Amino acid sequence: MEESIFRQRVDELRSSSKPYRQLTSLLKEEHVVYRNKSANAVTRMRGYVLYSFFLKGLPDSALIFVYEELSSSREAYLVAAASLALRKAEKKRPVMADYLLKALQNVKFFDNYFSFDHYYQQWPLDNKTTAVAEILSTMKWLGAYAKTCLPTLRTLAANGDNKLSLKVVTAIGETIKIIENDNTPIEDCCGNIPSFLGADLNLSLSKKRGVRMFREIVLENQDGRQAHLHDFTDGRPTLVAFFYTRCDNPLKCSLTITNLAAIQRQLMKESWGQSVALLAISYDSFYDLSYRIKNYGVSRGIVFNKNMQMFRAVPDINLVKDYFELGVNYTGEAVNRHVIELYILDKNGRIVKGFQRGEMDNTNIIGHLRSMALSADNAGARWLSTVKDGFKGVTSVLVPLFIMLLPKCPFALPLI
Repeated sequence: MEESIFRQRVDELRSSSKPYRQLTSLLKEEHVVYRNKSANAVTRMRGYVLYSFFLKGLPDSALIFVYEELSSSREAYLVAAASLALRKAEKKRPVMADYLLKALQNVKFFDNYFSFDHYYQQWPLDNKTTAVAEILSTMKWLGAYAKTCLPTLRTLAANGDNKLSLKVVTAIGETIKIIENDNTPIEDCCGNIPSFLGADLNLSLSKKRGVRMFREIVLENQDGRQAHLHDFTDGRPTLVAFFYTRCDNPLKCSLTITNLAAIQRQLMKESWGQSVALLAISYDSFYDLSYRIKNYGVSRGIVFNKNMQMFRAVPDINLVKDYFELGVNYTGEAVNRHVIELYILDKNGRIVKGFQRGEMDNTNIIGHLRSMALSADNAGARWLSTVKDGFKGVTSVLVPLFIMLLPKCPFALPLI
């Protein structure tokens, strides 16, 4: 789809009464509209959609995408659009302040001027703004709900390293005053909504993805060995993370592999740690050859062994992409956008848990792996116990019968 057609489509949705479902679907990275678009075009398109929520209102169903941009994006345009959108949320929530603070830390040295008045940036800019300005404005909107931000904001306002401009320091000071003076009673109105809506997904995906497709996936590991995915999982509960070495956002792929190394170190201390497999698969099958993957993993703390391996898919990523329904898109062979995503597989390769769009919660992930590993061990123990009991039952019948059939004289045995 050409950008002009995309822009027209979004403009039509902005003029409709209930555009929320359609706008939200356009934020999925795997959406066809992003296929063969440059990274800059994808940023422009997604920012235009996010700003639409500022114009029309932000439903809870779209919060996941806003939180993701605030927590892991270093694109000032997207962070600003997400900050604007958040101001039109249905309810204020204390957790929103945490994501705004993360966004401020992420972009404070990568900020820029832009305008949302036009799809393309046209100089001189009308109603220009910056990501930091929109983050601070949204903190002001939160008021008392942003009080947890005050210690960090005060540190930034002190500007001890003199890296912030006077204009930014002044804006931070104004934000601090508004938050301090807001005595609105805080209601933790989240209810059952988790702090990060997409960070821990209960998935029942085995109905959609057959074991046959799983068994067709072929991977090449960091040492150049090729085999099917099920050979590498070896019938164990498995954590699968996704990355690629050319990712230029340190808050995504690099951090994912660094966290995976931390999980590996923890599992090495656990008695059940050898009962699970840790795998990382590259989105970029064409560039990420085995030696590149190996160097990337080692530099981030990975210790390669039978329980921890990294891969590229061969001949390409398509079968893996279909099986996991990956949140990734491409311009030719190059990744132009992806989410943070990890999945837990059971011993048969079925996807039973997903962690998407948020910072990796290693404690939560390890907890799920522990539960599955111990459950599998208990199941194996029960099976072995059943076999032993069955064997005892059979022998208790066969041995006396065998003795009854034996001749009284043992020398007569060869004559039977």
